Amino acid sequence: MAANGNDIEFVQPLQDEFKCTFCKLVLCTPFQTSCGHRYCERCIKENILTSGSKMCPEDNTVISMEQIFPDKFCNREIMKLQIFCSNKHRGCNWTGPLKFSKDHQSECPKHLLVCPKGCEAIVPRSEMENHFACACPCADTTCPMAGQCDFQGSRAELREHLAKKYVEHTFMVKDKMSAMQSDIEMVREQQEVFMTNQQDEVLTLRNDVANLRALFESQL
Repeated sequence: MAANGNDIEFVQPLQDEFKCTFCKLVLCTPFQTSCGHRYCERCIKENILTSGSKMCPEDNTVISMEQIFPDKFCNREIMKLQIFCSNKHRGCNWTGPLKFSKDHQSECPKHLLVCPKGCEAIVPRSEMENHFACACPCADTTCPMAGQCDFQGSRAELREHLAKKYVEHTFMVKDKMSAMQSDIEMVREQQEVFMTNQQDEVLTLRNDVANLRALFESQL
């Protein structure tokens, strides 16, 4: 289980039987002594057994390495206890058994990650894609003039590229605007031709209708 009991928030108040006799936090890899008290493995091996007295602080029983053993039953019971996600303060509502905590952290959307692109930013998992797209200076990107400029590099390199290629890009923009203006003129001319043809067709239809009406009336 977790090496630091301070990192764990239990849904229900923690019972004393699951607390370390030395540090008073939740037992981490619990060991039991011959006198029946429980300690974190680290607490008993690095504090009690290395002290001068080597006595249990609860009943002053002298403890030796041969008189302690891993309390696997206690560890299983602790692993069943319900806990909150360590990212609760960031908005994660998950609760579940302690034994599933690591699995949850591997997919928790609020868990903080270091940007893998190398910018060293610390970002919640759910916001990483947006970080790549909008903020990460190391994320790969292309020049806004893609199609005319073949630059590919990081966002930081793009800023330098844009500064160096300002004049060239200005001409590219002008050329693109000219091409767009030509396209607009072409479409306008096509629309004018279409409207003229439509007007001619309407006039022809009107004449045909008038001729048919005159022919019909002459037969009456």
